[in-house]
Amino acid sequence: MTRADFCRKLDSIMELPPGTIQGDERLEALESWDSLSLMAFIAMVDSEFDKRVAGEELARCKTVPDLIALVGDRVAA
Repeated sequence: MTRADFCRKLDSIMELPPGTIQGDERLEALESWDSLSLMAFIAMVDSEFDKRVAGEELARCKTVPDLIALVGDRVAA
């Protein structure tokens, strides 16, 4: 998955218009980043990357790049 694909998935999760997430946003600045988005993100990571994300890992994420880092090298530039 490319970084742009990942950002489009985040747009979908947060019900934002396509292209809203550019990849450098702070999560606290995104009104749509809430508990439902968080759960949808966990489900997306599980289904798309076959990876489990721990709550404490997500709690440390402050930016979109932090979310990308959770899936490691599975998101290409």
